[in-house]
Amino acid sequence: YRRAPDIMTEHLSRVAEVCRECGFSPMMWSDMFFRMAFGGAYRVGRGQEVPREIIEKVPKDVALVYWDYYQLDRGLFDHMVECHQKFDNEILFAGGAWKWSGFAPHNRFSLESSKIQLDSCAEHGLRNIIVTGWGDDGGEASQFSTLPVLLYFAERLYAGQDIPDVPRGELNRRAAELFGRSFDELLMFDLPNALPGTAPGEIGHPVNPAKYLFYNDVLEGLFDRHVGPEAPGFYAGASKRLLAMAGLPDKGPDLSFSYIYRTLGALCGFLEIKSDLGVRLTEAYRAGDRDAMRNIAVRDIPAASAMLDDFYISLRDQWREENKPFGFSEQELRIGGLGMRLASAAERILEYLDGGEGSIDELDEPRLRVDGRTDDACPYILHHPWNSIVRAGV
Repeated sequence: YRRAPDIMTEHLSRVAEVCRECGFSPMMWSDMFFRMAFGGAYRVGRGQEVPREIIEKVPKDVALVYWDYYQLDRGLFDHMVECHQKFDNEILFAGGAWKWSGFAPHNRFSLESSKIQLDSCAEHGLRNIIVTGWGDDGGEASQFSTLPVLLYFAERLYAGQDIPDVPRGELNRRAAELFGRSFDELLMFDLPNALPGTAPGEIGHPVNPAKYLFYNDVLEGLFDRHVGPEAPGFYAGASKRLLAMAGLPDKGPDLSFSYIYRTLGALCGFLEIKSDLGVRLTEAYRAGDRDAMRNIAVRDIPAASAMLDDFYISLRDQWREENKPFGFSEQELRIGGLGMRLASAAERILEYLDGGEGSIDELDEPRLRVDGRTDDACPYILHHPWNSIVRAGV
């Protein structure tokens, strides 16, 4: 038996030697060394330091990349940078342009965290910066949906990292020059997740209702406690705003982003009906309101299904514009399954109303919070793995 950290560092030494022979300069994410030191934890609390024996395990010519996409606490971020600088290695920083938790990005959160992080990097002399845009769980969001963050990084790093910030007017001017859309117009890509009460300054972390409410099962209702009464009206307004942007003529020199607004507008149009559909169904069922249940089955669910078809076509066109075809099969299976569940729910409701079933078992179950909280704080959460959204009944 050998300890896993010993196996990894031995292998790393071999890789570093091969890189030297080939004239390559390797770099790697630093978190595994911090996890060695702190029992699996990456972020180091104030007053903690990485032991020297861990530092000495890292080959000196391997650059370490400190990645952090979450931190809004400047003090903790500074401490992490200073812990990295105790290593005898070049240090880089990788920030995040959040596009990995559903169909829509989180540019506003990314900008707030990035300002804090780039300020600290400038003060600590970190000159090599990466911005990441991951594609977790299917890569649903547009590749260009984080343009505001990429533009902010570019202005900070190329115009002078040490500048305290980039004025919004300058960002608007540069965005219009490059993309034919203002910076504020590009920030509208955030709308599907930007429900009231979810701004970074209010809750301190991103939320992704546009994904979990999209897939939340109408009958099982795993996420029924994670939607507020304002959601349908919010999504109606967001859909109109995004589709209006899609209808504007493209003013950019080479790039057209109308299709992104169209996809996100169709998403919000679907969520206008779907976001609280299970909540309304459960309330009608428990109140014995058979007319409301029938309206949901014969009016709302077919309307949602039609909007789902519109969204699917827009998402398919967006994928073809940006990506190779591989991977979209996953989206088709997911969206097709959602469509079948909507049709099945309508059928179950009508069977119940017409006397075929004595109850609808799923609607008899209590609705609980996924995160286990019992307070009345903002209901919206971050929960993005598709399989854990849809498999409540398994």
